[in-house]
Amino acid sequence: MASAQAPARVALGSKTAKAGFANENEIAAKFNNWRSDADAGLWLAFMGYRAKDISAVSAQKPHGEKADIQVRVRTTAGEKIEGISIKLANIEQGFNQIDKRWLQQYAAKWKMPADIEAALKLFVGEVKPNKPSRNLERMFLIELTAEQQKRVVDFFTSKKAEIVSDLFRGDGEFSAGWMIVALKSSEKPRWVLRRIDHTIKKARSRSRVKEI
Repeated sequence: MASAQAPARVALGSKTAKAGFANENEIAAKFNNWRSDADAGLWLAFMGYRAKDISAVSAQKPHGEKADIQVRVRTTAGEKIEGISIKLANIEQGFNQIDKRWLQQYAAKWKMPADIEAALKLFVGEVKPNKPSRNLERMFLIELTAEQQKRVVDFFTSKKAEIVSDLFRGDGEFSAGWMIVALKSSEKPRWVLRRIDHTIKKARSRSRVKEI
């Protein structure tokens, strides 16, 4: 969820976003050069395509959709579009933001009760703390009342399957069927490609509301 941020955090977010966009462009270019790019050849094979059956591959970036790139693959059997979500992993940073929308957008999509939305407005800083807090701009979940904490946890627990699917796959024409994680390091970048259903299954088994 988008929140009020100090200038330093905004700068870091901007730098991270730019790195993510560059990473998406790099992977799209690799797919477009699939005939000579070894990584793209492996990805297409993992996705179930045989090189001898492929006549053309083209990748583009749909704006503002869950699939960061769409790969159009033309084979002897016809044409198929693969939506791919791409995440850049950084060992030093240790985390990656999987989705960024305003709270009101999440509230509408997930049919969030008004009291849950009000509690989360305090958490993300849309509403300033109404009592002493470790942060002048927002409240931590453990600083909300016991009843608010329970309501928030119960809501996300009951909606976990729907929310995790929405965050990773999305829906409609530009949903993602695959995820590529790129690990950038001083050595050669490493890429991991998985079906989005596999990613969602892992996320569901591990996800929990943290006390932050």
